Amino acid sequence: MVADQPRAEVADPSTFEAPISIPAPHYFRAAQLDRRPRVLSDVQPEFPATDSVSVSGSVVLRLLLDEFGSVDRVVVERSELPSAFQESAVTAFSNATFAPGEIDNFAVKSEMRVEVTFDTGA
Repeated sequence: MVADQPRAEVADPSTFEAPISIPAPHYFRAAQLDRRPRVLSDVQPEFPATDSVSVSGSVVLRLLLDEFGSVDRVVVERSELPSAFQESAVTAFSNATFAPGEIDNFAVKSEMRVEVTFDTGA
């Protein structure tokens, strides 16, 4: 006769909760950097077609850059212009390349603000 062996029970995997949460990446502000990021490519937002004779205003963007100088994300912080102008600025800076920000000679994730001015000059 075989003695009773303890039996292992398997829990339903759908009831498991994530054991940890992964924090969002940290982007250093300009004041925290030893060397600020700088643009390496020519950035020329296209001037959107408009029905207005005169267009003048700006779009302020916050660029989130990785440690390799690529743009992770572009956020419109403020705009005085229609969405077509915002989209043009976001597209242009999303495709730009940068020298990354540095702390103690190490490239780090960083953020920078850019103001893009659109003016027909009319």
